[in-house]
Amino acid sequence: MKTNQKQQTIRVSLFTLIAIALFQFGGQAQSKQEQGITVPKKTMKAYVGSYEMQKDTFLKIEIEKNNLQAVGPDEKVYELVPITNSRFFLKAFGVDIEFVKNDKDKITKLLMIREDGQQLEAIRVDED
Repeated sequence: MKTNQKQQTIRVSLFTLIAIALFQFGGQAQSKQEQGITVPKKTMKAYVGSYEMQKDTFLKIEIEKNNLQAVGPDEKVYELVPITNSRFFLKAFGVDIEFVKNDKDKITKLLMIREDGQQLEAIRVDED
């Protein structure tokens, strides 16, 4: 598959996932809190990585200027507003994102949580 075709397929997949999330999530976050808290940089660094939302569709978590952000497959950047040290508001889609640790204290996935409590899981695919 040519690079342009692959990029177009990724964009379509991302927009489809976003449309599904918005439809299912009703455009509202579990927490409507707009004012974030300050999350320690060390804590944010633990969240940095790639998470597979569906087959071959990834959400990257990065730190930019001491703020956590999500980067979609189309390279669009989405702001994450901290609600707690492990839960963030994804303004663009009106959902909360919660980072989940395993029993060894490693971040293994993130959950996109809608207002009614339903969740979409994205598994971390990079190595620490």
